[in-house]
Amino acid sequence: MIKRKNKEKYLIDIWKTIKYTLIKAGVKEENIFISNIDTYKNTDLLFSYRKEKNTGRMAAIIGLIDKE
Repeated sequence: MIKRKNKEKYLIDIWKTIKYTLIKAGVKEENIFISNIDTYKNTDLLFSYRKEKNTGRMAAIIGLIDKE
């Protein structure tokens, strides 16, 4: 998940890190969906500071559905 790029920088696989964290928190792996949407390549869908170099706003809503 984390590997050293050079003496001063590290690379983090954010997708694997989040999945690992969710599983450790008790979420079943079959309930985890990874979209693999790259914000840098898909600025028509999502904001990317790395590409656009200006600030923007983003919001997400996550909820649990009780099936009982």
